[in-house]
Amino acid sequence: MTMRTSALRFALVVAIILLLPACNVIKVSKGESDPGVLTNAKNLGFDEPAAGDGDPPGWDRRGGEPELYLFEVDPNTKKSGASSALIRLGFEEEAEEGIDTSLIQCVEPDGFEGKSFRLTGWIKTQGAAGQGAALWIGAYDAAGGDAGGWFPSDDQWRAGDQDWSLYEAHTPPLAGADKICFGPILYGPGSAWFDELKVSAG
Repeated sequence: MTMRTSALRFALVVAIILLLPACNVIKVSKGESDPGVLTNAKNLGFDEPAAGDGDPPGWDRRGGEPELYLFEVDPNTKKSGASSALIRLGFEEEAEEGIDTSLIQCVEPDGFEGKSFRLTGWIKTQGAAGQGAALWIGAYDAAGGDAGGWFPSDDQWRAGDQDWSLYEAHTPPLAGADKICFGPILYGPGSAWFDELKVSAG
């Protein structure tokens, strides 16, 4: 494929995405104030049918390049229940290790003051050639600043081809958090499935 053809294809894909009113694409870089809307944690098992844009209901998109990834509710590959959430890079010519995307929910910190926010879930990967897949957590104060660190750490990513395995991430004890955001993340090319997420106070 020539450079010109690749550029035209990418421009067409971006144009199509911009014309989809159902898509809720949120772009946030690490360290920026998080735009996530506070809700009660929901659809953590990804068993609800897909929304009109293919996203799991109750979840929004975020990350550096969400427009390059496909988000699906996958009834064929799952740990349990009706389905799992699948995130995969959609275009091979954009297969750079430095791109990423994730799903996001944000909840109030009630019940977590002075305690750790713990997130567990199951992850399966295929062809994850970059940093890989993980579950992420961000705690934010009222001004949108860091109130408990950003996770995962460098040694917590799942890459390559891995069958379902349990994943756990947690913050230090929280103090002064106004909002806690979390979700699945895929950093680089490949595919990753996520299922049976749970949140608890540690």
